[in-house]
Amino acid sequence: MAKVLKFEDALSELEACVRKIENDELNLEEAFKVYESGVKNAARCQKALEQIENKIELLQRDPDGNLHTTTTAQEQLRDK
Repeated sequence: MAKVLKFEDALSELEACVRKIENDELNLEEAFKVYESGVKNAARCQKALEQIENKIELLQRDPDGNLHTTTTAQEQLRDK
């Protein structure tokens, strides 16, 4: 089962992977393992961002000055 991380934790781990690879002190096998971990964390971050994006509601003012919420464009497309 995949480890469940908060967005911030997955992002921190992704940044750590990037730093390790950029330091250029890893052999090929180690670099590949770090790269794989980075790809998994990048996917976790992307998924978390997509989930949040789908929940965002836009607050808008109608012509009469009343505030109301509308769903995001992605939700509108998904609901069709």
